[in-house]
Amino acid sequence: MIKRTYANKEYYEGETIHIPSDYMENFDFIDLGGKNGQMEKYAQDMFGAERGLHFEIQSKYIPIMEEKGISCINADITNLVLPENCVDFTICTHTLEHLPSLKDVEYVVKESIKASKHFVYFTWPHFGSSEYLKSLNLKQMYTDWDDHPTHLTFNDLNKILKDINVTHYNFAWPLIQNPSDRTIIPYNAPRNSMFYNPSMGNKPTLNFTEKIYSESVCFIALDNSLKTQSSLQRIKNFNW
Repeated sequence: MIKRTYANKEYYEGETIHIPSDYMENFDFIDLGGKNGQMEKYAQDMFGAERGLHFEIQSKYIPIMEEKGISCINADITNLVLPENCVDFTICTHTLEHLPSLKDVEYVVKESIKASKHFVYFTWPHFGSSEYLKSLNLKQMYTDWDDHPTHLTFNDLNKILKDINVTHYNFAWPLIQNPSDRTIIPYNAPRNSMFYNPSMGNKPTLNFTEKIYSESVCFIALDNSLKTQSSLQRIKNFNW
C-alpha cells in the first residue's frame, strides 16, 4: 500500500514494507527512528543488546549509519509491518512526537509490541505541563516546534495500552523546579525557538507549584523474564 506521510517538515511517500522473519534472526532489537544510529551503543550499554536494526524515514541519515557499520532500513515506521516476536525488545526514542497523529502513534505502539518478546521502551518530550506553564506566560521550548505535530501525553498512551491490556510503567525526568532552566522560555518567544536567551524577554523568578519535566518515558513489560526485570531496574535507576 502506498502511503504519504508528513514528518520532520517534509512529505514522504512509499509502499508498505514487510520485514521477513528470517532476516530478523540477525538482530536482537529494533530501533524505530534511528537517525544516525546512536541508539546502537545505548542499547548495548543499557540493555546488554548485541545488534539492532534501525529504521529511519529520512534518507540522509542512512549513509551515516552505513558508514558506522550499523544495520538500517530507510522506511516510514507508520507504514511498516514487523514479524511477531522477532526481537528481544524495541526502542523508540524521541520519535513519537514527530508522527503525524495519535492514530500513527497507536499503530507504532502496537507494531512494536507485536515484534518484541520482552519489552518496549519509548521516550519523548514531556507535554503534560503546557497549560500550567501558559498560565505563567511560559512554555517548554519544544512544544511549538513544527516537527512536533503530536503532543503525546501519558493519558493518551495509557488509553492506547489499556485496550491492549499490557503492563507498563511511566516515568518522567528530569524535574525542572523553576523557570531558570534553559528549556523554559517566554510564551511569546517565536515558534521553533531553541534554548532561552535574554533577547526572548524576562522570565519570572519563582518555584513551580506543579511538577515540570523534560522527558516522558514508558516501559512496556511483555513478560516477567530476568531480561525484562533487569532492564526495567536500569530505567528506574537512570537519572539525568
